Amino acid sequence: MDRICNEALLRKVTTPRAAAAHIKNHGSYPKAAAAVSELAARTAIPETLSVSDAQLCYAPTEGRGAVLCYGFDCAGSGGERVFVLVDAQTGRQFDIEIL
Repeated sequence: MDRICNEALLRKVTTPRAAAAHIKNHGSYPKAAAAVSELAARTAIPETLSVSDAQLCYAPTEGRGAVLCYGFDCAGSGGERVFVLVDAQTGRQFDIEIL
């Protein structure tokens, strides 16, 4: 889960030590406003997933850049845990990971 840099979300999916290392390596990110509402971003979530939590976070890109995203903690139809990142500026799905 090296793409997620929001501390609260990192605590859900990895160890505190790994979260601290990630933040140390990538630095902190500035506060930014989303151009797309959370409700609008939810339309990028596949209908087969059920959202249990959502939060704004930054997702690192190649290099040292980052994209402001909505991170959606979801459950699949078979109960699998899925994490979906939706770009908070465009409303397009940025990444999806089965945990």
